[in-house]
Amino acid sequence: MIKPLIACLIAALILAIAPWVIGEKGYVLIAFNNWTIEGSIVSFAVMTIIASIGLYLLFKLVWYVWAVYGNTRFRISQRTEQKQLANLQDGLWSTLNNDHSLVLKKLANANLPVSWQGISYAFAADAALKSNQSAKALELLAKVPDEQQNYVAHLYAQTGEHQLAADLLSVAAQQKKPDVLQLHLYCQLLVAQQDDTALLEVIPKLAKFGDLTDEQWQGVWQVVFKHADNAVIEQRYEQLARNLKPLAEVAYCRALLNNGVTEKAEAILIKLLKKGHYDTVTASLQNSSRLSLLSLQKTVQELLKKQPESESLLFCLAYVALAQTDTELASKVFKKVLNEQNAHAHWRIAARCFAAQGLEHEALQLYQTFTPT
Repeated sequence: MIKPLIACLIAALILAIAPWVIGEKGYVLIAFNNWTIEGSIVSFAVMTIIASIGLYLLFKLVWYVWAVYGNTRFRISQRTEQKQLANLQDGLWSTLNNDHSLVLKKLANANLPVSWQGISYAFAADAALKSNQSAKALELLAKVPDEQQNYVAHLYAQTGEHQLAADLLSVAAQQKKPDVLQLHLYCQLLVAQQDDTALLEVIPKLAKFGDLTDEQWQGVWQVVFKHADNAVIEQRYEQLARNLKPLAEVAYCRALLNNGVTEKAEAILIKLLKKGHYDTVTASLQNSSRLSLLSLQKTVQELLKKQPESESLLFCLAYVALAQTDTELASKVFKKVLNEQNAHAHWRIAARCFAAQGLEHEALQLYQTFTPT
């Protein structure tokens, strides 16, 4: 704006000075339809200068008024956005603190961009579920955009809409390259529903894209090998890819033990022992009884000769003895190895073992010591 005005002023000055330079008065006549403007060059130049200055001042005045209005509106809008952002932050912190009523209140007043609104509704629906407001949760879930519905399928499952949840996530799992988060959610849903058939279909993609933790994999295998038919269990294990078999081995072994199939299970447990996975062997035998595991017991005792003070190996021996219903040997081992540091994981089984041996005083002492008050 400044440069054009300066150019007009310079031109006007040149017009004003020109008559004196050339020695002629000069005359200007401008006609437009029925309107005419006439006068000397000097007067025309002076009017041009005055008009330019007037236009410049008017422009500055308008610009100043607009700037004041814009800044005021921006500050008001900024305060509103800050308040809405604070509501979002408070809602998320309340989620961590399990203050579900405050989550609903704060997120209801948090105005977010469209891409974030689905997340806000999902958090609010989760809070409603935890507050036992299933109807409210369904109302909020319905507001989540269609393209984000897959991410809230597990919340639908919590409201009782299991089939809807499964339908939403199964579509994602069937894609050539599924979304990892949706694949994880589908896996969790199938594990919760104990749907071994669907899990078997999705396991190859879980192995390729899922990147599950060991704990999550154990949840999968527990469902896959829950079948009571030994032939089915063995078939499912043999059909697994080579890289998945080591992950499934412990769950497969437990399934065999639960069905009384000791030969293959014992071979797996001996292999785990030799690799030093003593706690895994102990955990695998916790629910076993009336089995014959003489080879496993012999292996444990041979290892104890080299590591006589190993607590993990002693617990292995106790649980191997219990799996063979040898409560006498198990009681002796528990008496030797059980202490305040390790009793939290074993005292209940030890107490039952003592009671079976008629050692009521020792069993009662364990209950009195470790039962929460």
